[in-house]
Amino acid sequence: MASNSSGGENDSQANSVIAKDPRTSLSPSQGEPGEEMIETQSTVELSSQQKDPADAKMQPITKETPIEENCTEGELSHEEIKHEDGSHAEETIQSSKKFMAIEIECNHLTATQAERIVDASKRNITFIKLKLEHNRLTDAMTKRIAYILKNITTFKTLIFEHNNPLTTAGAQHIADALKQNTTLTILNIGNNQITECGAQNIADALKQNKALTLLHIQYIQLKDVGAQYLADALRENTALRTLNIYKTEITDIGIQYIATALEQNTTIVELQISNENVSEDLRQKIKEFIDRNRKKSNWALPQTVTDEYTYFDYSKTLATTNDSNIDWRCIWWARDGVIVAGGNGSGNGSGNGLKQLSHPYGMYLDDDSQCIYIADYGNNRIVEWKLGDESGRVVAGGNGKGSRLDQLDRPTDVIVDKETDSLIICDWKNRRVMRWPRRNGISGEIIIKNIDCFGLAMDAQRFLYISGEDRVTRYRMGDTNGIVVAGGHGHGNRLNQLYWASYVVVDRDQSVYVSDFANHRVMKWMKDSKEGIVVAGGTREGGLDEFRYGRGNAPNQVYWPRGLFVDPFDNVYVVSSWSHRVMLWRNEASQGEVVAGKDGHESQANPMHGPEGLAFDRKGNLYVVDQWNDRVLRFSVKP
Repeated sequence: MASNSSGGENDSQANSVIAKDPRTSLSPSQGEPGEEMIETQSTVELSSQQKDPADAKMQPITKETPIEENCTEGELSHEEIKHEDGSHAEETIQSSKKFMAIEIECNHLTATQAERIVDASKRNITFIKLKLEHNRLTDAMTKRIAYILKNITTFKTLIFEHNNPLTTAGAQHIADALKQNTTLTILNIGNNQITECGAQNIADALKQNKALTLLHIQYIQLKDVGAQYLADALRENTALRTLNIYKTEITDIGIQYIATALEQNTTIVELQISNENVSEDLRQKIKEFIDRNRKKSNWALPQTVTDEYTYFDYSKTLATTNDSNIDWRCIWWARDGVIVAGGNGSGNGSGNGLKQLSHPYGMYLDDDSQCIYIADYGNNRIVEWKLGDESGRVVAGGNGKGSRLDQLDRPTDVIVDKETDSLIICDWKNRRVMRWPRRNGISGEIIIKNIDCFGLAMDAQRFLYISGEDRVTRYRMGDTNGIVVAGGHGHGNRLNQLYWASYVVVDRDQSVYVSDFANHRVMKWMKDSKEGIVVAGGTREGGLDEFRYGRGNAPNQVYWPRGLFVDPFDNVYVVSSWSHRVMLWRNEASQGEVVAGKDGHESQANPMHGPEGLAFDRKGNLYVVDQWNDRVLRFSVKP
């Protein structure tokens, strides 16, 4: 990762800079312009994805790797745990008596392998954490794992999350162990096939258990009956402090059970629950009880977490919210993309080619309505395209190029403001941002004028972020004066500068990620910071002139970055447009991985050419604007 020195004068106002045409300046014919561990823990991770050796604290352990006597950390991938009898995993666990945490992800363990892991754990007296994710453990295998809870007295953490087919019977095994266990403090059994009957087993165990302080049972079929069982347990339990019942199919009735129980409970200080099922009265009631418990226990919120997010997950951010059952650490995508919009030529510029797109730029994917909104740059319009349809529908512009209120001139990005059911459009050539009714809108209104805009984003508090030229500016909706939150010190490659800021996303901490186009890098600017940090690209390799600085096709480079996406683990997905690919840069990695497009293994059916915008749906499927082919492609998640 490049580390450039910062400098320059402060500039807090959104001053205008003469815009450059994003088409002509880049045309080929013109030339190339999660969870924290207990403080004393050490880790053994057996996961599906190997960290970058240059940055990772844990080096991969293979069967050939010598393990030293004092080794406490390591990593295995699913390709490495491939012995039918589980001997490799057993040898790894036993190789050092100082191993304290075992993490096994995406390995699809067999019953024999689970048995040997349990046997190895019996002989490791320092073992305090077991993490099993995406391993498809059966109830019988869960019974063997539950043995650890019953018999290892140092054991403190069990994470049994994400698509282990843990059923009611498996939950019973865990519950039986909880009744005997006196040391486990953290249990995560979310994202499994547990029903209200399994929840009853866990709730009964909570009435007896005096050690567990954190319980995650998100994304299960708890329902109102299960919530009642859990509420009964909360009246008797005096140890639990954190409860996660997010997305568990409970209604206002089930939440009322929980709220009534909290009136008697004096220990719960954190409750994670789906806000759409919570009435305002219940919200205030729960807040009152939790505030009381926090005051009593002198518990304080971390400074980076707002009060409302502690109680309810609002899931309103342009960076991903992970409000569906996706583990972004184990996900990957199909090699071949499928055309979902366009692909029938470039249209005729008059708005009549509803099966066509012309040099599309940004897009917004709306899972609720199952459609994508596309900035159809060459046709001067915004197109709504229902997924599965063969043609789109013009929802803004499409009346020729111009500056009337019913016209657009080369739009580059679009987002949806669901609170007002309207489109927010970056009308690039007209140097304005417009609001347009999403349904049956004949014309739009200018909400910000005389601004160099390219990309748009909106955060949870409905602040609007506009990227363009050398800065990102934040506006309160309804205001015309903004505050520069990234860049603003002229074009350049210092850490307080941007050079043609293109697309932007914002996370729930109001950190801003921006594709720093001409610097061939992605920058992250934390809230109120004076300079950014490079999170993708930015290497010094390449030529010395301003447009060749750092560009290239190497794994540690991006080449004219465009569309962006950030997952819950702060991993960055970026379109490297002139490398004709989408790259994944894991958090703090020094190089990226190609997830779609040109890497020597690209799609033969629909190769990308000059990709632009980027989006994901709730299932994790990847959507890419394939600009020079005038279409949008979908890369489906591999099963």
